[in-house]
Amino acid sequence: MITEIKGCTTGGERVRLIGCSEISRNPIRLRDEIPDRSLLSLADSIHRHGILVPLTVCRSQGKGYVLVSGERRLRAAEMLGIAEVPCIVLPHSERLCAEFAVIESLQNRELNIFEQAQAIERLITVCGLTREEAARRLSCSQSYIANKLRLLRLTEPERALIIERGLSERHARAVLRIPDADERLRALRQIAASTMTVAAAEEMIEQRVCRAVDAQDQKPRRSMRDVTPFTNTLARALRSLELAGVHCETERIDAEGYVEFRIKIPVK
Repeated sequence: MITEIKGCTTGGERVRLIGCSEISRNPIRLRDEIPDRSLLSLADSIHRHGILVPLTVCRSQGKGYVLVSGERRLRAAEMLGIAEVPCIVLPHSERLCAEFAVIESLQNRELNIFEQAQAIERLITVCGLTREEAARRLSCSQSYIANKLRLLRLTEPERALIIERGLSERHARAVLRIPDADERLRALRQIAASTMTVAAAEEMIEQRVCRAVDAQDQKPRRSMRDVTPFTNTLARALRSLELAGVHCETERIDAEGYVEFRIKIPVK
């Protein structure tokens, strides 16, 4: 059900009352969980004062509407049993609604750094964009997009620790230099416990990375005299050629300090 609110406009758009049951969640869910305390506080405010800022929706390609912004307001209204909510209706496709949802949330700084990264990733996936196109749509640089998406390489425990201890995005990007997840988590705990600045964290991480490289260099390596794995690979490749009807002439020469293979492949 839609009821137009006479004389009520915002930003040049007329505000309409739309049934909550007619509004579906956006295909790009920017926040899967909203704290109950936050919803209860908002529901109490809506009960006292009503919904002061309209939701934004767009027409669905099917029936009803897709939510662009106002997830918390919609959820709080449903908690109160409110049947209709004020909305601004955008005459766009669901694909553009997905874009609007990401842009609106990023502009309003509603999301933490990992939610921002997930929103950008979903925007790229749902809308089939390249990183360059996503940067253009979000009015940012490609390096901004790349840095955000790099954050998704961190595991859930790492993300939780960063958010819980209030570490910055630069702290998060710094620990990505450490390839091992367990080692990264230990580094993050050390950073959080010592309340390190980004510069101090980067110096500590540099030392860890250098130690790991030195330790790797000191590990015994397979002698190049053991050429069996390489010869097996070559033999498999030659068998594949034979099965394809290409008959090759091969010769192996074991010399002092090296093994020489001669392979003749007919060109016709």
